[in-house]
Amino acid sequence: MKKYLHTLLASLVALPALAEAATPVSVPQTRSGLIRQEVQQGNIGASLGRVARQLDAVIEEYDRNGLEGDDVDTLKRFRGMLNNLTRSEVTKIVKQLEQARLLKAENNQNAFGAFAGQKQVTVQLEQIYLEWQRQQIFRELSSRFNRLAGTQRSNMQRTVEMYNKMAASSSYRYRDESKIDLRIQELDQAGINDEAGMLIKKLEELNEKLDAGVEPRPKLAMEKITAELNPALDGALDDLKGSKLASAAGNERRARDAMLDLARILAPKRDKEEVIRQAIRDIEKAMVDQEQVKSDTEKLEESEEIKAENLERDQAELVDRTDLIREDVKDFVPAAAEELKASTQNQQTARAVLNNNQANEETKSDQAAAQQEEAIENLADAKEVLEEQLEEMAEKANNPEKKDKIEQLKELAEKVAELKKKEQAIQEKSEKVEQIPAPAPEEQSEAEAARQLAEKEVKEAEQIARHIDQVLEKAPEEVKPAAEIAAKAAEEIAKALPEIEKRAEQGDADLKPELEKAAEQLKEAAEQAKQAAANAENNPEQAKKDLEEAGDKLEQAANTLEQAEQKAEEAREMKAEKREGFKEQAKEQEGVKEETKNTQQEANEAAPEAAESLGQAAKQMQKAEEQLNQAENAPDAQQAAIDALEKAEQQISEKIEELEAAAEQKKALEQLSENIGEIIKDQQDLQLDTAKAAGKEQAEENAGQPEGNQPEGNQPEGNQPEGNQPEGNQPEGNQPEGNQPEGNQPEEIPSPQDQAKNQGELADKTGDAQQDAQNAEAPNEAQDALQQAKGQMQKAQEELNKPNAQEARAPQGEALDQLQEAKKAIDEKINELAQELGQPQQQDPNALANAQEAAEKAQEFLNDALSELQEPAGLLQELAERQQDIAEALEQQAGEQPEGQQPQDNPLAEAQQAAENAANELAQNNLAEAIGEMKKAEAAIAEAQQGQEQGQEQGQEPGQEPGQEPGQQPGQEPGQQPGQQPNLEQLGQEQSDLLTAAEAAQAAQAALEAAPPLENASDLIEPLAAGLEGQLPPQAQQAFDEAVGELADAIEQALANNAVPSQESAQQAQDALAQAAAALSLAEQGAQQMAQGQQPGQQPGQQPGQPGQQPGQQPGQQPGQSEPSERGDGKLGNWEGAGGKEGQLGSTDGLGGRLNLPEREREALLQSSQSKTPQEYSTLVEQFLKRLSDSRKK
Repeated sequence: MKKYLHTLLASLVALPALAEAATPVSVPQTRSGLIRQEVQQGNIGASLGRVARQLDAVIEEYDRNGLEGDDVDTLKRFRGMLNNLTRSEVTKIVKQLEQARLLKAENNQNAFGAFAGQKQVTVQLEQIYLEWQRQQIFRELSSRFNRLAGTQRSNMQRTVEMYNKMAASSSYRYRDESKIDLRIQELDQAGINDEAGMLIKKLEELNEKLDAGVEPRPKLAMEKITAELNPALDGALDDLKGSKLASAAGNERRARDAMLDLARILAPKRDKEEVIRQAIRDIEKAMVDQEQVKSDTEKLEESEEIKAENLERDQAELVDRTDLIREDVKDFVPAAAEELKASTQNQQTARAVLNNNQANEETKSDQAAAQQEEAIENLADAKEVLEEQLEEMAEKANNPEKKDKIEQLKELAEKVAELKKKEQAIQEKSEKVEQIPAPAPEEQSEAEAARQLAEKEVKEAEQIARHIDQVLEKAPEEVKPAAEIAAKAAEEIAKALPEIEKRAEQGDADLKPELEKAAEQLKEAAEQAKQAAANAENNPEQAKKDLEEAGDKLEQAANTLEQAEQKAEEAREMKAEKREGFKEQAKEQEGVKEETKNTQQEANEAAPEAAESLGQAAKQMQKAEEQLNQAENAPDAQQAAIDALEKAEQQISEKIEELEAAAEQKKALEQLSENIGEIIKDQQDLQLDTAKAAGKEQAEENAGQPEGNQPEGNQPEGNQPEGNQPEGNQPEGNQPEGNQPEGNQPEEIPSPQDQAKNQGELADKTGDAQQDAQNAEAPNEAQDALQQAKGQMQKAQEELNKPNAQEARAPQGEALDQLQEAKKAIDEKINELAQELGQPQQQDPNALANAQEAAEKAQEFLNDALSELQEPAGLLQELAERQQDIAEALEQQAGEQPEGQQPQDNPLAEAQQAAENAANELAQNNLAEAIGEMKKAEAAIAEAQQGQEQGQEQGQEPGQEPGQEPGQQPGQEPGQQPGQQPNLEQLGQEQSDLLTAAEAAQAAQAALEAAPPLENASDLIEPLAAGLEGQLPPQAQQAFDEAVGELADAIEQALANNAVPSQESAQQAQDALAQAAAALSLAEQGAQQMAQGQQPGQQPGQQPGQPGQQPGQQPGQQPGQSEPSERGDGKLGNWEGAGGKEGQLGSTDGLGGRLNLPEREREALLQSSQSKTPQEYSTLVEQFLKRLSDSRKK
C-alpha cells in the first residue's frame, strides 16, 4: 500500500508539467492547431481523471480498513482539488477550444477563454504540488531532527568522556590536550545549535503560514522547542564555554531527547501494529548488542585490549536505544514499557559499576555482567509482551471483540467509582496527618541548634576544599602544608558530628544516616590528605593526586552535611511523623493520579467528555501530590479531583443511556433493512414478470399492426399483393415452433391480474415498512423514499389492472429506485450507529467472493445475449443508414419539381417524407412503424415514377426533367457524370429491397434468443442488488441495482423483438457489472490501480474519461459536457464487458475491450483514442485491437 501511495504521490508532482504540455492557446490559431489543442486538453482531463480515480481507490481502502494518518488527510485534500479540475475547468476549456475551432474565426473569445482556463488549471495543479511539497517538508524536518539527535548524542558522549578523564586525572584539565578537546566540543555544539536554528526557522515559517486547527504539528513542535530544546541547547553551549562538563552533558542529553520528540511530532502518524513491529525489531537488535557488551565485560579482567571506559560508553549507547524504544511503546503497550524501563535501570547500574574507579577489574566484570544479564532478560520479557500484543491484535482482527462501547463504558464507570473512593480515602488520611501537633518549643530549639552546628561544619568543609583547589592550580609547591591543614580540618569536623547528632535527637530530628555517611567521607579525606603530605617531597605528582582526592571527599562531606542541615530545619518546623505521613499520602496520590490518567486514555474514544473530566481530575491530583510532597495538606485540590470524578461518573452514565437507546434503534433498523431487502427482491421478480409481459404486448402489437396504417391509395394492392402480407403477418411456416423452444420462452408468466394483486401486496408491505421506519426514527429521506415507493407501486398496480404492462414498467422501476434509496439511507444510519457503539461493520470476505463470482457468471450470460443481439441490431442500424440515404436522394429529386406544386399533388415529396419518417423510426428502433412508412414511400415512388413517364417531353430521355440535357440525372449539373445519383426507378427498387429486409427482420424474431441468458444474468444478481447476500461496497451495491434495472429493460425489448434497445440495455447492464466487479476486486485485494472506476456523481455504467462521442454529444465534444441521453448509442457494451471466457468480443466500436490489454498498452490506446481515425483505416485498427487483445488472453 505504501509503495503504491508514494508512486501515486510522485505522479502528482508531474501534473503541473502535464498542464504545460498543452501549449497555451494563441490567436490566431489554425483549425488543425485548435484540434491539437482540443485533443491535448482532453488528454490532460483524462490524466487528471485517472489520478482522481486512483486517489478515490486508495482513500476508500484506507477508510474501509480504519487506517488514519497524515497520508490519508493529504490524499483527501488532493482529491477535492482534482475533483474541481476534472469536472469543471478542463471540461470548460475543451468546450471553448471546440467552439473556437467550429467558428473558424481568427480572433474570438473562445480561444482567449481557453487560454485563461489553461492558466487557471496550471495554477490549481501547482497548488496541489505545493501541498504535496509541504507534506514532504514535514517528512524532511522529521528526518533532519532525527539525524541531528544522533549528532547531539555523539557530542554528549564525548563530553562525558572528557568529564571522566578529568575525574580520573586531576592534571588532565590543566593540559593543552584538555583545552583543545573542550574547544572542539564547544565548536561542535555551536554547529549543532546553528543547524537546529535553521530547522527551527523553517518551522516558525510553517507555523505562521498554516492554521493550527488544520495542521497542528508546527505549533506543537514550536511549543516543544520553546519549553525544552532552546533552553537545553543554550545551556549546553554555555556550560561548555564555562568548562562545566557534567552540566553540559545533562543539557546535551535533554537537547537530544527534545530533538527525538520533535522528530516524532513531525513524522507521519504510525498505527499501533507498525509501532509494535518496529519495536520488536529494535529490541532484537539491542539484545544482540547487549550480549556482545556482556561478553566483552566478562573478559575485562583477562584482556588488556578491553577497557572499562569503552565498555561503559557502549553500555551508555544501549541505555539510550532502550529508552527510545520505551518511549515509542509506552502509549501503546505500557507493560512492555515497564520491562524496558527495568532493563535501562540494569544497564545504568552496569554503567556505574564499569565507571567505578575504586573497584578492580574483577569486581567490575562480575557485577556489571550480572546487571547486563538481567537487562537482557528484561529485554526478552518486553519482546514477549509485544509479541503477545500482536497476537491479541490479530485475534481481534480475525474474531472481532464482542465487547462494545456500552460494556466498555460500564467497566469504565466501575473504575471511576473506584478512583473516587481512593481519592476520598487519601483526603481523609491527609486530614488525619494534618491533625498531628507541631513540635514542642524545646524540640524546636534543639533542632535549630543541630541545624546551626551542621551549617557551621558545612562552611568549614567547603572552605578547605576551595583552598585545596587553589593550591593545586596556583601553588603546587604548597601541597604539603595544604595537606596537613586539610587532614587536621577533616578530623576536627568529624569530632563535631556527635554533638550535632545529640542535639538532633533531642529535637526529634533523625540525622543519623547523613552524619554516619559524612563521618566516613571525612575519615577518607583525612587519610588522603595525610598521604599527600607524606608523598609531597618524594613523589610530588602522587601527592597532588592524593590532595585532589582529599578535596573531593571534603566536598562530598559538605554536601552530606548540607542534607543533614536541611532535615534539622524540617524537624524544627514539623514533627517527622507528620512529614512522613504527608509523604506517604503523596505516594498514594501519585498512584491514584496515574490510574486516573490511564482511565482517561481508555475513555478518550468511548466517552470524550468524561475523558476531559478525568483529565481535570488528574491535574488536581498532581497539585495535591506536589503539596503533600512539601508536607502540606491539599484538601482543596483533593476535593476538586473528587468533584471532577463525580462529573465523569455522570457523563459516563448519560453516555451509557444514549448508547443503549442507539443499540435499540440499530436493532430495529437492521430488521427494517432486512424487510426492505425482501421487498426489493420481490419487486425485482415482479418487475421481471411485468417486463416479460410488456415485451409480449409489444410483440403482439408489432405483429398485429392494422393495415390502415398503410392507406390503400398510397400502397396499391398490385404492388403489395395480399399473398405477400398475410393477415397473420408472421405465418407459422416462416417462424417454426422449433426456433422458439418452450424452454427458452417459458409460458409461466403470471397473468396481469395476478401481477396487479402481487403489486398491491408489495405496496401494503412497503406501507408497513414506512410505519416501521417512523417508529424506528429512521432518516427522513428513508421514510420519504418508502412513501414514494408505495405510491409508485400503486400506480403500477393501476396499470396492471387495465391491463397495461408496458405503462406499469416505469412506476415499477421508480418504486425500486426509491426502495434502494430507503435501504441505503437506513444502512448508512446502521453503520453510523455501529460506529457509535464500537461495532464497526466488517465486510464478509465470503460475501465479497460470492458476489464477485456471481458478477463474473452474469457477465458470461450477458456476453451470450449480446452475441445473439449483435446480428439483428447491426442489421437495423444498416437499414436505418440506407433508408436515410434514400430519403436524402428523394429530397434532391423533389427539389427539382416545378415551383408552386402542392405536396399533395407531388407524390415525390410524399415519398421523401415517408422515407424520412421510416429512417427516423428505424433510428428509434420502431421496426413495425418503419415498415409502414417504407410501404408509403414505395407506393409514392411508384406513383411519382408513373407520372414522370406520362409527362415526359418530346426529345427527353426517359426520366429526364423538362429543360434537362440528355443523359443528365435529376439535380445533376451540366457536364456531371451520369450514375452519381440514382433515378426514381433505382430508388424504388432499393426501397423495395429495404422493405423486404425489414419484413424479414421482423419475421425472424432473432432478439428472442437473447431473453433466456439475460434472465439468467438477472437471477444471479438480484439478491446482490437487494442486499440479501451480505454487506457489499457501496459502489458495487449501486452498480448491481443499476444492472438489474437495465436487464429488465433488455428482457422486455428482447421479447418484443427489438434488438437494438435490448442490446443497449444489455450493454448498460454489462457496464454496471464491470463497475461492480472493480469495486469488489478492490475490496478483496486492497488498493490497486483501477483503469475504470465510478466517480462521485457519475451514473452507474458511465465510463469515466471515456473517449469518443456520447449519446447526445456534439462532434468534438468531450464526455460530460452535455446531459446524457436516456439510452446509449449501442456501440459500447460488448467491448466494455468481460469479453467471455474465450475472449470473443461482440461489438468492436467501444472501449472496454482494452481491459484485456496490459496497463502500458491500454494507457497508450486511451491517449491515442482521443483523436479521430480516418474511416478508411478504422477496419484495420479494429482488427489490430482485436488480435492484440486476444493474444493477451492466450
